[in-house]
Amino acid sequence: METLTPTKLIKHNDVWYKMLRYLPEHNVMDKGGNVRMDVLAGWRDYVGADHVLRDQTGFILCEMIKDATVIDE
Repeated sequence: METLTPTKLIKHNDVWYKMLRYLPEHNVMDKGGNVRMDVLAGWRDYVGADHVLRDQTGFILCEMIKDATVIDE
């Protein structure tokens, strides 16, 4: 049996991305409130993301959708 999980798709600058993981910003901040880019890059590599987007409260680790086929039923 195959289990399917819902996938969130995000369109940013006319490019579609598949969300792999969401990180609240406090997970990658140091005590001074600065973003630790090395920690964020580590998370990006760990989940296999190729792009990081940011919103008001955190970071969205994404995979760019390069080719898509529209299927009409």
